[in-house]
Amino acid sequence: MLLTKKALEVYKDGVDVLVDNATSRENIKRYAVNLGYRVNIKEKEQEILIEIRKE
Repeated sequence: MLLTKKALEVYKDGVDVLVDNATSRENIKRYAVNLGYRVNIKEKEQEILIEIRKE
């Protein structure tokens, strides 16, 4: 979560985040949506890719 926050401070247009559990997925999604970002989640086996983009 902290790395995502720091990355969004640098890359304001968006970032891709790779996580391995549902709790991280939901925390990062909630944080990004509250900041006004569009979030797209792709799950494949044990990996969860979260695409965060500025609307």
